[in-house]
Amino acid sequence: MPAMAGDAILLQLKADPATKSIPVFLLSASTDGATFAERCGADAFIAKPFDTGALLASIRAALA
Repeated sequence: MPAMAGDAILLQLKADPATKSIPVFLLSASTDGATFAERCGADAFIAKPFDTGALLASIRAALA
C-alpha cells in the first residue's frame, strides 16, 4: 500500500471509536496471515485463493 501498511491501517481503524466496530476481513496468500490478523485485531482472516461461499459466510457471520 502506498501511504500506509495494512497492519497500520487496521490498528488505526480498531483504535478509533468511530470505526472500531466495523468488521475487517484480511485476504492474504501469506502463510502467517492468520497470526497477523489476530495480532492486528482483524475480525476474520481468509486465505487466498479463497472460496466465494466461505467469504460470504464470514461476512454474514460478522454482520449478524
